[in-house]
Amino acid sequence: MTPESSGTPRWDAARSLDDLARATIAFLRGELDSTPTHGGPPNPETAPLIGALVSLNEAGFVTMDSQPGIVDGAGAQRAYVEGLCFEDTVDRLVHGLLRTDLVALMFAPGTSAWGSIAVTVNDGEPFTFLGRHDGSDLEYFDNGSPELAAVLDQLWLVQVFDPVWGRAEELWTHLTAALAGRTTS
Repeated sequence: MTPESSGTPRWDAARSLDDLARATIAFLRGELDSTPTHGGPPNPETAPLIGALVSLNEAGFVTMDSQPGIVDGAGAQRAYVEGLCFEDTVDRLVHGLLRTDLVALMFAPGTSAWGSIAVTVNDGEPFTFLGRHDGSDLEYFDNGSPELAAVLDQLWLVQVFDPVWGRAEELWTHLTAALAGRTTS
């Protein structure tokens, strides 16, 4: 898969954030086999999150990566989601999550950062990290369309995670409420 073509007509025809959201929803519902950033169907651990992820995409937050909060014998995960949105959606998130203990990392267009916040530990070793962004993630969505390129230049990358290892519902409850303009605190 190259940035110019994902090989999937739905992704290749995208011209707007809404098009990307609809394609992501189709992927989550099993109608598409992959995304520009994920080669294959959703991981089994994603199944309980699909309703929340669809809601986030419908609200203008195009999800790219996520995981549930889990603690088991092999390791632990903090629930998180990473996605793309316009600045007005960032504003809704800032205000909607303000009185929660969730952590939101927001990267404006054209910015980069290289942090290391571990959100997965496997066999005692950190495995998955947030706090990193250099703009290259957006290149996966570039399908050669000038309209979509103009949209991609305006998008914020947002990473939201629950700082409590293994907590399952907190992130999804607060995040969907924030994007709907409701508070849960």
